[in-house]
Amino acid sequence: MDIYAVVMAGGSGTRFWPLSRKQKPKQFLPIISEKSMIEETVNRLLPKIPKTNIYTIAGEKQTKVIKRLLPDIPGENLLIEPQGRNTAPSLILATAVIYLKNPMAVVEQGEGFPVAVLNRNQPAFYCVPAVAYEALMDKLEDVELGLIVEARKDQEEIEVDINEL
Repeated sequence: MDIYAVVMAGGSGTRFWPLSRKQKPKQFLPIISEKSMIEETVNRLLPKIPKTNIYTIAGEKQTKVIKRLLPDIPGENLLIEPQGRNTAPSLILATAVIYLKNPMAVVEQGEGFPVAVLNRNQPAFYCVPAVAYEALMDKLEDVELGLIVEARKDQEEIEVDINEL
């Protein structure tokens, strides 16, 4: 199974004030070692997730810093938010990019269950594994046939000879 990681690295630098500032938000600060928080995060991911499957998402200025701090992460994996809009929109953008690259990766994350990507509790899109889709179609067909039988239960039966067809 392909596993992908999305490191959200946007923000305005207000939550860790006074150390964190707009020009140097907490993800770029060396808080627990000589490395920045974003470097520490990616280093924790690397034993389990290949660098080709690690994505970051941030604003344009922050992405320039990320590119310098994480030179081994492919440039196409450094996603730029068109506008800072908090967690859900950034994750939807990242999920959509990964989905376009590898649709089954998003589906696999559901471990056989349908995956819905939500935006403000409204479905942005669904990923349904083939097995689940087939089962759903079988059930819908059974329901549809049941409705037809129910609707026609009072109708007169018509005998048909196969040789007359």
